[in-house]
Amino acid sequence: MNKNEVKNEAKRAIDEIFEKIDELNQRKEEVKEELKKDYEQKIEELKAKKSDLETKYEALEKASDDKRKEMKVSFDEAMSSFKEGFSSLASMFK
Repeated sequence: MNKNEVKNEAKRAIDEIFEKIDELNQRKEEVKEELKKDYEQKIEELKAKKSDLETKYEALEKASDDKRKEMKVSFDEAMSSFKEGFSSLASMFK
């Protein structure tokens, strides 16, 4: 995968994250009252993970060709962590 393909894939992932966080914020009212604090805490955790993901994306974007693979792995790990957090939060609606 070349540098532009990696950057484009990472950018799409970040855009998807922003959309999911916005969607979850809009659905907050659907959560039962007793779960709202937990929900809000999980949203804050997702925002922190989003920030970490943005940092990894910036590093990936600036990475030299010899460091790109290492940065891609780091980005993928951050993305996986976000997806786990999102799944945990989304499960509150089931």
